[in-house]
Amino acid sequence: MKIRRAFYITPWNKPLNVAISVFTLSRFSHEEIGFQLGSKWQYFSSTNRDGAKGTRWIEEDDLFKNPKRWKVIEYEVGHYELKAKINRANGIKDLPYDWTGVFGKILIFHNIHKLEEWYCCEACDYVDTGITRKSNPGSDYRRVRKLYDCKDIDIVEEMAQKNKDKANI
Repeated sequence: MKIRRAFYITPWNKPLNVAISVFTLSRFSHEEIGFQLGSKWQYFSSTNRDGAKGTRWIEEDDLFKNPKRWKVIEYEVGHYELKAKINRANGIKDLPYDWTGVFGKILIFHNIHKLEEWYCCEACDYVDTGITRKSNPGSDYRRVRKLYDCKDIDIVEEMAQKNKDKANI
């Protein structure tokens, strides 16, 4: 069973994204964890954008509106491991965004955050591993690449093909 991790490449015209990238020494400022549920990829994370106010699921088409801004990797896990990850995501769905954690954990390098509130890395890491830890998109990218046999996904090409297929229907 396949899982994807999507890392948002920081656009330099968004101040919060830039701050996260600068303080974490990473080119990434957000992340998502994805699962193929049926024929569609669904992604989970925590965000305060696009009307979301914390942890939520989002469909691939809605997430990758600008696929050039994403670095996506894919890896395999067993069926029961996949179910456990999805159950962990559903267990924290609809919880508030952790602003304290973003500023306390990521930006000033302290382990300050509110329990029952989640920022993106914290949520994705918990869903993936079952534990919470101080992390950021760049460190998660490096850790996931070491932990799993990852394959790079050309999300730009994949989304272009998907849109082409939709147009031909």
